[in-house]
Amino acid sequence: MEKLTKLDTIAEDIASIKKSQKSLAEQVKKYTEKLELQFTQLKNQKEQILACQEDMEVLRTNQDIITNEVQMLKSKLGTMHERIVSAGVDVSNVSRGSSIDAREIMERVRKIY
Repeated sequence: MEKLTKLDTIAEDIASIKKSQKSLAEQVKKYTEKLELQFTQLKNQKEQILACQEDMEVLRTNQDIITNEVQMLKSKLGTMHERIVSAGVDVSNVSRGSSIDAREIMERVRKIY
């Protein structure tokens, strides 16, 4: 009888252990699913960051191009101003009612070019 009681106790312990194992397996499965979801989210965020970095590089390149264009236009404007001044076309003192009108100024500028 005593052996049967011990066997019953052992059987109960084994059943309890199996139940605990099953519960632990379910918890591991839940945590694994959460980790997989987090990994997927991090992977997507990484891809977004890489795309943003590529966009930033394009923007930097475009900014450099625009800066170079502005410098070139400033240089051309300076050259045009020098040519106009050297040709004697002074438009700084022209006001309304002056004897020089806009058409005459434009004709003088056209002669330069």
